Amino acid sequence: MSKLSSKLLEKGFETEFGNEAVRRGCLKIKIPDVVINKAIYDKPSREALEAARKSVTPQQRGYLDTIVKYANNMQAHKRPFDDVLVTPNRTYCVELKVASGMLKDHQEYWLKKVNGIHPYSGIVIRRYTSNGGYLRVDFPNELKSKEEKHTFANYDELFKFLVNLPEKKYK
Repeated sequence: MSKLSSKLLEKGFETEFGNEAVRRGCLKIKIPDVVINKAIYDKPSREALEAARKSVTPQQRGYLDTIVKYANNMQAHKRPFDDVLVTPNRTYCVELKVASGMLKDHQEYWLKKVNGIHPYSGIVIRRYTSNGGYLRVDFPNELKSKEEKHTFANYDELFKFLVNLPEKKYK
């Protein structure tokens, strides 16, 4: 599967998941992508930034210094996860994936951090189209031996599980 078709499938899954959440009295909040301004995107030369620093206020210089700091490593592209899902009983940090799409390192890092503080709150929801189609919820954590995966035939089962998931602690 090409990278473009994978992105389109994931985008469709995000829309479908949001609609299903609303139908079940839940709220899916999309964490927006960061807007990259032209100064960062073009990675201006050091000379151009120094000239710009001389023509702005001290407060604006701090902003320009931040642009210089992040211009080469593009941290702005790395949001921790896709969405926040609010159910009547719990709130989840959600990363949506199609099939076996891999988590990026920073996504896995943040979901494990969330689950280390509040278990079962950082989740990966995957949609598979093979074998008649199904959904799977993964709970990434630092203890690989205790990492859980739950499979569901449809959105009704998935949301029933997410809404009614009891508070649990890792042992």
